[in-house]
Amino acid sequence: MYNSLFEYWEKRNIRALAQNLDPAQLDVDLLVEKFEKYGNEYLTPERIREDPNHPASTHLPVPPEEVDDFTPAGITKPGQIRDIFANNFYFGCEADDSLNGLAFDTKYNHYGIKLKAILGSDIGHWDVPDMTNVMVEAYEMVDDGFMTDDDFRDFSFGNIVDMHAGMNPDFFKGTVVEKEATAYMAEKAGK
Repeated sequence: MYNSLFEYWEKRNIRALAQNLDPAQLDVDLLVEKFEKYGNEYLTPERIREDPNHPASTHLPVPPEEVDDFTPAGITKPGQIRDIFANNFYFGCEADDSLNGLAFDTKYNHYGIKLKAILGSDIGHWDVPDMTNVMVEAYEMVDDGFMTDDDFRDFSFGNIVDMHAGMNPDFFKGTVVEKEATAYMAEKAGK
């Protein structure tokens, strides 16, 4: 989804729509010529000229701000898409899904970011015959080269700490992972 939004941006931001897809820029004479040559009972020049709200008309009653998918989110440049994803979202992922590695692929992800994927434990799922193998299967992403050890640490621990401690710095206080979470947060703050 993250990477697809940049492809949508290229074609559907308000400037691109105005430049490439604005109905007012439609060459109606050429359109009529093509309808005369290739039209049928529905696609006739007369029908187009008589119906100003026809989809092929240049008089579509839709204001540009309603056509722009990005305006409601306040996005005016592609870097804002990156900022929204990098700062606001965490993605719970199936432990054994090799596509999780894409979240950490700085060559694939626009702006070279790593998305905040987090291990969504499969332990309680009906299709997990042995709960002791969930982490083993998840670590296969490292064995198969889809993630580095550091990526796996973030996937299985670091991003989870960031998510919870980011909302409540004392979230891990009194838990069995308090020491590790505190050390991780201190290490991250020191970078």
